[in-house]
Amino acid sequence: MAKRNTRIGGAVAAIAAAAIVATAPPAAAQSADMGSGGSNDGSSWDGGSTGGSFCGTTPVFPILSWGWLPLDGRAPKFVPNPDTPGGTGSGALDFGVASTSETVSYYHPTRTALVQAGGLAFSAYLEEGNVAPSYQLKVLGAERTDTGDGAAVGFTSLVWEPHYNGGNPPADTWQTFTALEEGQWWSTRDIAGATGRQRVSLEAIKAANPNARITSYGLQVGSGASASTQFADNVTFGCTNWDFEVLPSLSSGSASSGS
Repeated sequence: MAKRNTRIGGAVAAIAAAAIVATAPPAAAQSADMGSGGSNDGSSWDGGSTGGSFCGTTPVFPILSWGWLPLDGRAPKFVPNPDTPGGTGSGALDFGVASTSETVSYYHPTRTALVQAGGLAFSAYLEEGNVAPSYQLKVLGAERTDTGDGAAVGFTSLVWEPHYNGGNPPADTWQTFTALEEGQWWSTRDIAGATGRQRVSLEAIKAANPNARITSYGLQVGSGASASTQFADNVTFGCTNWDFEVLPSLSSGSASSGS
């Protein structure tokens, strides 16, 4: 019986994989925003602005992440949409944290000049607590005004937070934040146009850092955030939207490999 169930499980897995690939973007999109060798540290940036050669919505699954990775702390969990009527699709990312020492992040690599950053958006849903994920841009080539870690390469993270831009979404409701580039941002390191974590416009940061380039973009919660449960979906960068989904359910327990 174990062998039969194993065969069924393998067949279901193959069907699920085929279903996912059928919804995947064309091959050109697989390498979009990626540096040589898939690096997201900006070392292969050639001075151009590739941003993303694939426009439209791409579904992201736990086994087909298209380069999404945690850069700080752990990765979020792929979970069913907590409120299907208000969200997109059947899935979302769970950014919940249990303590102020925990960090959850998910980023996608890119090679984009900071001056051309635009079309930034994402959706968030708060179940409990009052901390929504922040949208962040990892940057190299910024004009650092200090001598701390990463100063030689101009590293910083530019942060957009909902509670500094109109407030967090109400509990148990999906809210989509759009045109983030028009809001207030702050820098994790002191750079020209943004020191002391003061909140300024992204346009001001762009003007003061003309040679800066974005090496990755994504969402993050913590550290320092109190215990909370929050979800996110539909991260947009330029003309590229990422829709996070759970794996298709193609069986009702028949894939078990147990005896």
